[in-house]
Amino acid sequence: MKRIERATAALLQTILLSPSIRRAPLTMAMFESEGHFLALWRDIRSRLPLPRRLRAPRKSLVIIACWLTDLCEHASPKTLARYRRLYRNVDRVIVYSSNQTALLAAYLQIPVKNISVVPFGIDVRTLPGSEVGDDGTVLAVGRDKGRDWPTFLSAVAGSGWPVTLVCRPELLDEGKLPIEVTVRPEVDRQTYLSLLAKCRIVVIPTRELAYPTGQSVLLEAMGLGKPCVVTATDALRDYLSPDETCLVVAPGDPGALRSAMASLMDDEVLRARIGTAARADCASRFDAAVMWKAVATVLDATLAAGSTLTGEAATSRAPARKRP
Repeated sequence: MKRIERATAALLQTILLSPSIRRAPLTMAMFESEGHFLALWRDIRSRLPLPRRLRAPRKSLVIIACWLTDLCEHASPKTLARYRRLYRNVDRVIVYSSNQTALLAAYLQIPVKNISVVPFGIDVRTLPGSEVGDDGTVLAVGRDKGRDWPTFLSAVAGSGWPVTLVCRPELLDEGKLPIEVTVRPEVDRQTYLSLLAKCRIVVIPTRELAYPTGQSVLLEAMGLGKPCVVTATDALRDYLSPDETCLVVAPGDPGALRSAMASLMDDEVLRARIGTAARADCASRFDAAVMWKAVATVLDATLAAGSTLTGEAATSRAPARKRP
């Protein structure tokens, strides 16, 4: 049943909201599943043999994409061709990191100007206040495939630091865990925020991916004034001010990761300086209100430009080129 619900969620939402979608001059889809269905529906309607008098004026469609660049990167030629066809019906794509702009434009064969970068934001107001402390622990959190747990575990092995690792156990070889590490498989949000507020430092070890991963944990830690050690991937660079709001290390380097962690664990003054700067940076650049204001600006610009794509224009475009 859950599988059916997941598979039909976008369809059901579109059907229920179809009267509002027809009336609205612009529709914004949150993430790929909803956006792809809307784009598919638009593509199908553009090809129906309806008389011109029955063809409704084309409205604007904007999609906020999270994993789209990665999906394109690993797509088969057939799936990539399907994505290209869908995105001929999309007026603007919003992504969370600037490294995706050129990649996505090449994969989908759409103009770069149709892609807007809006950094992710968190609701700073919901973060705990008086509970913030320092229990001396290292905290690392993550459920997705982007976390580099082998490098992290190698870095903390033998350190003597108490380490709390919140992740899915199936991502780990629990028989080889360092004695410093305590694994918390699943925690609710309140418990997670409590762990975040009370730890000494936060570590976000990630692999190189086309899209940013780990930014939610990073920003929530920054919002609490926690000093962080972060892997400096291309996708995450928009969120990092090295040596000011965090310490950064190259991907896959346990020695560098351990050295950066030691710098923070052993230096209270450094922790205070970076934590204070991180909190201010989060409030000014990465608050949810800042993000949604930027999204609103993109929507206003899209409406002002008008919907320049049509079903006829889409079908007349050049055939798909080879993948970049």
